[in-house]
Amino acid sequence: MRGVGTAAVAIVALTVLAGCGGTGGGSGAPGTPSPEVTASASPAASRATVPGNAAVRRDIRAALAAGGITGVRFPAVRPELLRAHPCQVVAQVDTHVLPDRKAVAQAVAVLEQRGWEADGPFDGEDGLGYGYSLSKEHWILSLAAASLTEEQLAAMLSADRKQSARKFTGLLLYGGTMACDTATPSP
Repeated sequence: MRGVGTAAVAIVALTVLAGCGGTGGGSGAPGTPSPEVTASASPAASRATVPGNAAVRRDIRAALAAGGITGVRFPAVRPELLRAHPCQVVAQVDTHVLPDRKAVAQAVAVLEQRGWEADGPFDGEDGLGYGYSLSKEHWILSLAAASLTEEQLAAMLSADRKQSARKFTGLLLYGGTMACDTATPSP
């Protein structure tokens, strides 16, 4: 049985790489939430207290900069995923080797200073990578430092997406909530 760390790293990598529609700046404005999104939002979660996509992106940028991790980009999320769940953030840093553990730990420490609670690091098997799980005010943010071959990634993708599999080494972050303010467009 594969370890929890391997599964976490693989799931984040799969979610981020399969859910991105391209390399845009992540400027897709949220759509109207689906009924299940609206119904599942906690009544206690007011729009004033739950960070929006832009606030989460600011936290990610600040944390990675503090860790000396450069080259972050926010790939566009496929429109059909945004329609179903408009409060999502995807970040990616392409590298040639797994990101330095100390730099990633420093970035996680900055996220903790900004109010995120962190679990991890979780190690993957077979050199796949390592990751963290973070939460803040109804948001869940998964961070994975991963190195996936084209074959490893293709094995995780649905049949219609297998041809898009490409080797990836770097840092992937995927965050989402069902309770954020969907009325405010995200930069």
